[in-house]
Amino acid sequence: GGLQTDLKGGSGGGGAPLPVKNMCDFYFLSLTSARMGHLWDPVALSRNGELLASAYTNSFGTAALELGDAATVPGELDLVVTGFNYFPYETSVTVLSPEGAYVLVNDVTVNSGFDDVIEYGETVELSLNLENVGNDAASNVTVSLSSDDPYISVNDGSASTGYIASNGTVSVSGLSFAVSASIPNDYNFTLDCSISSGGDTWESELNLTAYAPLIELNSLAGDLNPGESTSLAVNLDNNGGAVINYPVVSLESNDMYVTISNVGFSNAYYWDNTMTETLSATVGISNACPIGHLAEFTVEISGSNAEGYASSLSFSIPVGQVTAGFENGLNGLDWQLSGDSDWG
Repeated sequence: GGLQTDLKGGSGGGGAPLPVKNMCDFYFLSLTSARMGHLWDPVALSRNGELLASAYTNSFGTAALELGDAATVPGELDLVVTGFNYFPYETSVTVLSPEGAYVLVNDVTVNSGFDDVIEYGETVELSLNLENVGNDAASNVTVSLSSDDPYISVNDGSASTGYIASNGTVSVSGLSFAVSASIPNDYNFTLDCSISSGGDTWESELNLTAYAPLIELNSLAGDLNPGESTSLAVNLDNNGGAVINYPVVSLESNDMYVTISNVGFSNAYYWDNTMTETLSATVGISNACPIGHLAEFTVEISGSNAEGYASSLSFSIPVGQVTAGFENGLNGLDWQLSGDSDWG
């Protein structure tokens, strides 16, 4: 079955979606039909994925949601009502400005490199779709962007448009910001947007996400023994949301018992998140190295995408411990096998 509702804003009438005057502090909802008088049905109001208010229905099927400051910001809210063994009911609620103009950011368009994905080290151009949800036109509208995020630098933070009619939309462009080469992967950040017209100013937040490489250790192959040199294979994954063009990868160690030579990397061109790559090297261990010593190594990574990009990861290998992975085959060591299960 489905949930049916009678929606009431303040003391207003029914119907959905319903305009709600922004002087109302509460939003009232009554469930009707199959769910009439049902207790404890969850009700929630949200904007752009952010929960604003929630409540449970009483024995009369009514819920009162306190909007608070959300009632002062015109625009659309998302209303969801759920009930046990019923399909959720979803609709939209419009909060209206009682008088004057009220300009909001309706949509954001990103141009970042050759796509709309914001990545490390890029300069990003923005276009904003502005909507006047007020009852009067807005004239001489100016837009200002700012951010106090350590990974974001606003380059061009001002734009303007001459006129936005009531219920009208206008696109403004010419805004841009730079993303640090050291920004973490899957990083959420906010741009503060101030919109002015005449003596009125409206504040908005633009919530965006940036991506970067995330290099992680997959596996190791190679045994370290005192007085011996061995071929070490370090298998690495890029688990981030951005590629590295022309990766430069090296293996280093400050360990007094370790020497490294013949370092090579399996991919010198394009490293995306579908690839496991191998860093190979010849590693020598001093005769003086005690058994069980943890030999410390660091992998250093850079690339040509973003000037200043660099990342590293560290790992250790115990000296004198024999290691092997099934991916290297079962013939290298004296394995004791039992059972009749299919390995495939």
